[in-house]
Amino acid sequence: VSLYVVLKRAAAKVVVNLRKGNSGILFDNCDIAKEEMGYSLRNMPYSTSMLEDGEPHAVSIRRTDFIADASGMFFHWTDTLVTIACYVYAYAWESTEFFDKGTRMMVNLPVKMVNEDNTTSDYHDSYYQVLLTKNNKFERNTYYEVNATIDAPGAIDHTNPEVLENLTYSAREWTDVNLQVGADSKPKYLRVNKD
Repeated sequence: VSLYVVLKRAAAKVVVNLRKGNSGILFDNCDIAKEEMGYSLRNMPYSTSMLEDGEPHAVSIRRTDFIADASGMFFHWTDTLVTIACYVYAYAWESTEFFDKGTRMMVNLPVKMVNEDNTTSDYHDSYYQVLLTKNNKFERNTYYEVNATIDAPGAIDHTNPEVLENLTYSAREWTDVNLQVGADSKPKYLRVNKD
C-alpha cells in the first residue's frame, strides 16, 4: 500500500554567500578561526501558523535555535567563499518599519589582511551585518540567496557591525524531492507533527 502525502515547508531557507574580494583580504579558515566564527539573526520572525492560510485555528509553531557557530552544519568554508544557511518563518513587514525591523544576519568572520610589506594582520573579531531580504517579506517554501563581497575587515564591536552594501538577491521555490522511505540501506526520515 502506498500513501502519497504532499508536504509544504513552513519556513524559508536563506543562504548567504560571502566572497573574498580583491583587496588583500584573506579568509582565515583555520580551525581556531572557525571556532570563533558565528552568526545570529536580528528581527527574526519566531513563530508561524502550521497552515499557510494563517487562520486562528492553525497551530502555532516556534523555533528558538537562532544562534549557530561555524562547527555546525550551517556553514561551508573555503579560503575564497563562506556560505551560511539559516531558516526563517514567513513574514511581511510594513514598508514604514522594514528598515528598522527587517531581518539581518550578524556574522563574526575572522579574516587576515595582507599589508604592503606582505605581512598579514589577524582580525579575529570582524563583525558584518547582512540584510537578508530586499522586498520586505519572506515567503514560506522559498529559497533565498544573498551574495556579498568582503573587501575589508569588519567592525571589532559586535554591537556596531560593518554593514555590507552592494548585495545581490535571488529567490525561488525550494525544489521538490521524492523520498522512498525504507527503500535503501540509508533511509531518509520525515517527522510529522501529530496535529
